[in-house]
Amino acid sequence: MLLTLYNTVGFGMPFPSLWPGLLTFAESMLLYVPVVFVMEEVFFRGALDSYLHRPGEPVDGCSAVGLSILWALWHLPVMSTHTGIVRTIILALPLQVLIGVPLSLWWRRSGNLAVPGLAHAFNDAVRQTLLYGH
Repeated sequence: MLLTLYNTVGFGMPFPSLWPGLLTFAESMLLYVPVVFVMEEVFFRGALDSYLHRPGEPVDGCSAVGLSILWALWHLPVMSTHTGIVRTIILALPLQVLIGVPLSLWWRRSGNLAVPGLAHAFNDAVRQTLLYGH
């Protein structure tokens, strides 16, 4: 999301108009909520994060960062379509880690995938709106 906003403002990509953008956002949220929960949140945070960090262990930021890096790499095909792969890695990797670590920590403390899943779906819907909502 932040990478797309950066490209829109900093590199002259057209900013999407309001109504088509809102429609794209709504469609994306309706699509991404089930997709994010079933495919990504259950796998990355529910299964993989549970494997890397067992309940009862002290907070381990390294495993949350490692998982967030894998999560960022998973998103590369979607994010690199407009900016190129190298630029996407340089810009998106730190942003995905900034988003992914709090989502992993929330999951570890609550045991609930609802907040990480909705935040993730919202992030993806904003990205889609900025990229394709014009």
